[in-house]
Amino acid sequence: MANAEYRQVPVHDKPCRDAPGDGQELLARPVGHRRCIAHALGTNKAALVNSVLLVVHVVVVVMFVLGLRPTCNDLLYSPLSRIVSHEVRPFITDEDHLWTGPPNPVVEENWHQMLLGFDVRVTEDELKRLGRLDKAVRLNDERGGYVALINVFHELHCLKLIRWSLYPDHFYPNSTAAETAERERHRDHCLNYVRQSAMCHADVGLSTWHWRPNDSMPHADMMPHTCRAWAAIDDWAKDRRVDMYQPGLLVHPQFGAEFPAGGGANEDDGGS
Repeated sequence: MANAEYRQVPVHDKPCRDAPGDGQELLARPVGHRRCIAHALGTNKAALVNSVLLVVHVVVVVMFVLGLRPTCNDLLYSPLSRIVSHEVRPFITDEDHLWTGPPNPVVEENWHQMLLGFDVRVTEDELKRLGRLDKAVRLNDERGGYVALINVFHELHCLKLIRWSLYPDHFYPNSTAAETAERERHRDHCLNYVRQSAMCHADVGLSTWHWRPNDSMPHADMMPHTCRAWAAIDDWAKDRRVDMYQPGLLVHPQFGAEFPAGGGANEDDGGS
């Protein structure tokens, strides 16, 4: 081996080193460095492919994890979920007179119209998805289906009943002691129901406080709220509306028609 002849390795046969710099620098090198360029570009391409694969992997994992987290609409089925949208809306305080105050025709009509969708018709398939088909009350008419109540209308009904309890002489004249006791029980139920509903929805938006020039007390500076768009929900409920007190609409399998002569409970009990 000592007498072996050695030859100079051509430039293009020399091993390549990973040179610093970007692709533009590599492309500017002499032709003799083509193999080095190819090696460097191949290394960069491999690194790029690995980076892309890593990003894709991370995205897939994140989407999978988020997919496992239930959203509000996933926790419990509702046929209204598909029409629900959200909007940012301020709470309007200068319309209090339309909903509050002593009894008057305008206020009573507003509450009446708001609660028209209190009882609604749902289909057999919708009840199956709720897991309530075996317990539901069937509607005894040509359209069929079952009677249901959208929870927000229960909340509104409770607020209406609480308001009525503020004016018992107007809304409940000549009540007996037993009737008064029952209304008080219903009122307390409604107070607790509204409490639970507020905690259930738990609006986590923030409002701040501000100073007024001529007042030493801070005043609340209310922020808008993220709300479900009411119009679509109200329209859906009114389209499905049923009158539970229609004669013969509700028929108990053992006791027969619940309201054979129509009528039924007062507005504060039925919420309509």
